[in-house]
Amino acid sequence: MLSKNSFVCLNDFYKLYNYSVRNRDICQLVCYRWGLIPSWSRDPSIAERLINARAETVDKKPSFKDAFKKRRCLIVADGFYEWKRKGKSKMPLYFYLKSARPFGFAGLYETWISPDKKEINTCVIITA
Repeated sequence: MLSKNSFVCLNDFYKLYNYSVRNRDICQLVCYRWGLIPSWSRDPSIAERLINARAETVDKKPSFKDAFKKRRCLIVADGFYEWKRKGKSKMPLYFYLKSARPFGFAGLYETWISPDKKEINTCVIITA
């Protein structure tokens, strides 16, 4: 179980899995899936729609409310994409620090138990 001071590492925007520290006393990274599956969800496909949580409503939305109260974390990344509209298409723009050092996003995490009793650890980035 993650502690209150936990870290999730999002190494690559396109990768589905991320890494997380499970114990605040030991810096150990473990795999987490990007796209939150709330513990109460019956269908894991909800994660496809829950990759970002808006800061303005994260404490009110049912999908994030419980994780916001109890399961906050820091998501570490070396860059991220924003999409720029160009006519009818979109062009990805990659943002990163000039130093190329990693930085952090506020995040939330959940452990979802599948119908066959497998644990799936998931996370979401909090955006403004």
